[in-house]
Amino acid sequence: MKKLIALIGVLLLAGLGYLYVDSQRQLQHYQQEAAALQLQLDALRQDLLALEKKVHILDKSSVQGIVRDTNSALLEGWKALMSTVEKEIKKVGGATADPSPAPADPPPAQDDGAAAAPAAPGKPAQ
Repeated sequence: MKKLIALIGVLLLAGLGYLYVDSQRQLQHYQQEAAALQLQLDALRQDLLALEKKVHILDKSSVQGIVRDTNSALLEGWKALMSTVEKEIKKVGGATADPSPAPADPPPAQDDGAAAAPAAPGKPAQ
C-alpha cells in the first residue's frame, strides 16, 4: 500500500512538473508573439503618420484646401481692417466729443462813428 501511495505521489509530481514546464513554454511563446505584434503595431503607426502627412499635403494643394486657406486669410484681413476702422472712428469721435477751445474771434474794429454801411447786393463795399 505504501508503494502505491508513493507511486501515485511520484506520478502526481511528474504531472505537475509537466504542467509547469508546458505553461512556461506557452508563456514564452505568447511573450514572443506579443513582442512581434508590438513591432508590427509600431510599423503601422509610422505608416499611418506618413499617410496623414501625405493627406495633409494633398489637402493643402487641392482646390478646396486653397479656397479654404484663401477664405481664412480674407476673413483675417477683413477683421483687421474693421478693427482699424473702428479704432479710427473712436479716435475721431473722441476728438469731436472733446474739442479743444477754439481761439475767440477778435471783436470787429469800429471807426469813430463812420462805420461803412452795408454794400448793396451786387456792389462791392467801399
